[in-house]
Amino acid sequence: MTNQAFNYQLPDNTVVFTDTLTKDTPYISKDPRNHESLFFVTKGTMLYEKNGKTDIVREGQIGYIARGSVDKSSTLSCDEVSYITVNFCFDRKNAIPQKTLPFETLCSQGVAYNYEKQFKQALNCFASKTPGYIAICNGIITQIIGQLYNEYKIEDANF
Repeated sequence: MTNQAFNYQLPDNTVVFTDTLTKDTPYISKDPRNHESLFFVTKGTMLYEKNGKTDIVREGQIGYIARGSVDKSSTLSCDEVSYITVNFCFDRKNAIPQKTLPFETLCSQGVAYNYEKQFKQALNCFASKTPGYIAICNGIITQIIGQLYNEYKIEDANF
């Protein structure tokens, strides 16, 4: 396997927020997503469905949602699931934009690296709206993506 350099630049359109899904009130996208997303589950278990495939993302794990996805997120065996999400790489020019990252839906078990602190830092920074907050948020998110990419390449090398 060749070790390819990871070259990724986050645009200045990152949005960070927290949300909670409650039992029997799933989120269902109507149109293909025009952005990519990473989400960190802070409480509960999420059931994520896309293209006939179902993934379970548990508390402390990170999920990835590719651009172009038409998907459904809901609770699994709990009353609510809370998460911090980051939407980035918006593409409003294409009806079904292509994904840019190589991750599967469950892109980290959350064990090898402590992502919770970084997601919370990005959320707090974004909410602060202090001068330079977008650059700081993008730096944090780029760090997360870089670490996830390292995990992805390590797992890929084990096969």
